[in-house]
Amino acid sequence: MPVAMAFCLCIAMSKTVLAQIPNAGFEQWTNSNDCPSSVGPIGWETNNFGCLWTPIQKTTQSHSDSFAVYGQTTQYSSFLILPSLSANFSVNYRPLMLKGYYQFSPRGGDTLLITIDLFRQGTQVAHCSLGKGDLVTTYSQFALPINYLTNDTPDSCVILIQMIITWGPDGPFPAAGSYFFLDDLTFSGVSAVADRDIQLPLTPSLSQNYPNSFNPTTTIEFQISRESQVTLKFFDILGREVTTLVNERMGPGAYTRTFNGTDLPSGVYLYRLQADQFVQTRNLLLIR
Repeated sequence: MPVAMAFCLCIAMSKTVLAQIPNAGFEQWTNSNDCPSSVGPIGWETNNFGCLWTPIQKTTQSHSDSFAVYGQTTQYSSFLILPSLSANFSVNYRPLMLKGYYQFSPRGGDTLLITIDLFRQGTQVAHCSLGKGDLVTTYSQFALPINYLTNDTPDSCVILIQMIITWGPDGPFPAAGSYFFLDDLTFSGVSAVADRDIQLPLTPSLSQNYPNSFNPTTTIEFQISRESQVTLKFFDILGREVTTLVNERMGPGAYTRTFNGTDLPSGVYLYRLQADQFVQTRNLLLIR
């Protein structure tokens, strides 16, 4: 009998456990006695900076259980900080879809952007993003299908949730008062390995720079789905152009560029990728 029990125990322990999103219900938060509003969800990075600005906060207005994430545009000095949080964690299979629950109250056309990237040994395996710009006053579910670029099984995943600004003909228009709630993230399904003879199309995208904040250099990755006239430009928070990193015709593929802010003062800057009709803007923070 003891031998049989030991055998059963070994079989149970040998089953593969599929990796999941860390702290997916946002129930666990760090503690800070000096600055309670600067706490962050465990397993996630935020763009909170001490007590100066806290665009990501804990809220009891949750979809389930006790807590959720609350992100809001935060005024600091003469500029606005847009909320951003990300998780970088290990995976050992090909999830089919990212699901979760959210509320969103935009101002001036701001968008809630949810992005997921999967990698194997540093090479991108999958990428997809979902933008939400409509007013949603009660918790609603989103479903983001994952677009695989290769047949590989990923070993790491990055999920990024952020507010992105409106881009008008005269420059950026960050909107005070925009906010979102986010709760109960989960992976759904398992994607089968694609036919190795099929070339899966790339999806145009602009990734968040890393590191962020930075001093004085940071790396920016972007992806082009077809041959396009591509520009990658930087602006200050008032929409004045600072520099152009890319202005050329490029073929489909993934690219990396380095931005050097040695001659610039501290502050929030914006970078915009345009490839034919595709346009995406993100913000980055330079701290001296």
